[in-house]
Amino acid sequence: MIGPFTTKVAQKQNSWLLNNTRQKISIHNLPGISRDAFDHSCSRGNITAGFKEMGVWPFDTTLCTDEDFESSAMTEWSATNNNQAV
Repeated sequence: MIGPFTTKVAQKQNSWLLNNTRQKISIHNLPGISRDAFDHSCSRGNITAGFKEMGVWPFDTTLCTDEDFESSAMTEWSATNNNQAV
């Protein structure tokens, strides 16, 4: 989502600069420039593609195995185990 946003902002900035020669982009111009880029990059398709890229959508039950959680076994000790002498 960040990649498409950055690309679209750059395109909108270039377009603004071409249409407003001899002017600098000020903080007052940024909301208008970034609004279109945000609307374009935060589309449902781009968000879904981001989740697909990370591997969390569509939900995959085989993504994580029990071996991935073996390191958390230390937190499953009961309180009585902590009081024993070493």
